[in-house]
Amino acid sequence: MNDFLAESSELAQGKERLRAQYRSKLPDRLADINDDWAKISVDGWNEEVARSIHNACHLLAGTGKTFGYSNVTKYARIVETKLTEEFDCDGGPSREHLDELGVAVNNLLVNGPIMDSGSDSNSPDAAADQAADTTATGRQRVGSKSEEQVRRVQPLSTLPIYIVEDDKTLADHIVMELALRGYDGRAVYDLADLEPQIRRSGVSPGAIVMDVAFPDAINGGIDVINKFRQDEVLKSLVVFISANGSFSTRLKIVRAGADAFFAKPIDVSGLIENWSLWLARRIPIRCAYWW
Repeated sequence: MNDFLAESSELAQGKERLRAQYRSKLPDRLADINDDWAKISVDGWNEEVARSIHNACHLLAGTGKTFGYSNVTKYARIVETKLTEEFDCDGGPSREHLDELGVAVNNLLVNGPIMDSGSDSNSPDAAADQAADTTATGRQRVGSKSEEQVRRVQPLSTLPIYIVEDDKTLADHIVMELALRGYDGRAVYDLADLEPQIRRSGVSPGAIVMDVAFPDAINGGIDVINKFRQDEVLKSLVVFISANGSFSTRLKIVRAGADAFFAKPIDVSGLIENWSLWLARRIPIRCAYWW
């Protein structure tokens, strides 16, 4: 039990470090978007600059709510969607569409940094909860929230679960949540690194959590899984995640043989609660059958 408590405390501290890291980097990310939009406002439409804004908003849309910034997710997704529509059209946006984009970017910059109520772990209420769960000697009281959480920690799978996501903060957050529940989560930030990492491990994956879109390939995750299927090397559970929940994207995901799909912002708890059910449907396969 003491080992579990120590592990839980370490993971909780790690999660808080990730949240703090996100909070500290958010102003700079928004400032970069502001600078890029200023270029477009002054010099006119520039698709390269617009794609820089699009990529930044793609990352923010997928992570904001997870770290307590629902407005970041909401308004970044609006900007991302509007830019995607413009990329699909020839000739660049009209003046009216540029004005609409300007309003969307302004909403993100002004309203995005507003943190959700109750999401700050350093708030007085959070501190009071922590104090209530601790005795004067600093030991956890029996029946506290933290101890109840620890009792649910059981090793459920020894097979590695690869989180293929270009947003390092989100990938690390999912890996940490998996570790808290006894899973071997492994973050892969670059799509091209997935196959080499699996080969080096010498162990067949228990599952792959795959983002759909990457900066250099809008359907890169789907393409990689399709290639694995065609080569008949993929025997693992596949779960797709994406900020794009359109019908066409979902159809491509189904055709790629996905076992599940989660829309961003991800309900990480809901995702992980299904692992034991999903993995129970799979028979562990030696690496020789995978590659």
